[in-house]
Amino acid sequence: MQKRVLFITTVDSPVIRGDCDFLRQQGFVVQYLFYKGGNIRNIIIAQLYEFFWLWRYIWRSCLIFIWFVDLHALWPVLLGKVLFRKKIIIMVGGYDAAQEFSLRYGAHLKHHKTLVIRLCCRLADKVFGVSRFTRDQINRYIGKKAEELLLAIYLPEITDLSVRKVYNWDVAMVCGGYSLQTLFRKGGDFFVKISKYIPDRKFLLIGLEGEARRWVEERRPENLTVTGKVSHVEVCNLLSRSKVACQFSRYEAFGLAIGEAMAMGCIPVGLNYGGTPEVIGDAGFLIDKLEVQDALQAVEKALNAPDSLREKARRRIRTLFSPEVREAKLREVLRELGIRRG
Repeated sequence: MQKRVLFITTVDSPVIRGDCDFLRQQGFVVQYLFYKGGNIRNIIIAQLYEFFWLWRYIWRSCLIFIWFVDLHALWPVLLGKVLFRKKIIIMVGGYDAAQEFSLRYGAHLKHHKTLVIRLCCRLADKVFGVSRFTRDQINRYIGKKAEELLLAIYLPEITDLSVRKVYNWDVAMVCGGYSLQTLFRKGGDFFVKISKYIPDRKFLLIGLEGEARRWVEERRPENLTVTGKVSHVEVCNLLSRSKVACQFSRYEAFGLAIGEAMAMGCIPVGLNYGGTPEVIGDAGFLIDKLEVQDALQAVEKALNAPDSLREKARRRIRTLFSPEVREAKLREVLRELGIRRG
């Protein structure tokens, strides 16, 4: 009989689907639960559903794999570890490790969530941060338990990745979101500001909706194009037609967007904070503060950089953040936990 893995997440993304597919490829039966919270009523419904879902499937499972740690991790950890002695892996993202008062961002702004996160992580067999930065952030609350397990960057097939090609945009940035809070945290407001200083360059801001897009549309210069939410394939297509990509996030757990841009051949420019510098490394340009002149100098350097730096950025992503690298680490983790292939 095939072994069962319970896989629980609150977000759907290529990285999370990649982990789920990896477990299936190892021969496990993956029982998938997408936990959708929200207001108090929805949280109560989600908690009840999760509780009965666990009782149905936990008996024959060998592992509980939880993406992010919040209220949705509480029942799986309590039932799985305390009652049934199951192995538990928790992947910590950004929000669940953060306490950013100035940005009004992070689970640890609320004391009861810190208690839940600390309990879940201390009972889990393995806790991983998506970057060294995230690992260090979560370890402030749970002790030195979390390890680093870098994200993989999953890319769709893009036909033209040649270095010498026609570019539609000079500078691009992915800043998906609806709220002004997200726009500000991702540095979209700063991107709009610097675009005004280089009117002869074409700027592209990808993925805005709602009040965030309205705010930008009211302030954007003529040389800045804004798109709404687009598919992952279209995001990568747009990035592949851009020379430079920016990541000016005031808080970024990993830097997935800038990593995808690098894989698409963009030369990266980013803020030297959070997970962003771990992704960019020596294959791009970093600024220490969100100062306009510093950013303009870095963008100009990137625009005038040789194509060899573009290829270096691609190579860095292929070498350090490929699905194969992450899958090899996950195999090692399963061996450490004594979990054999299904």
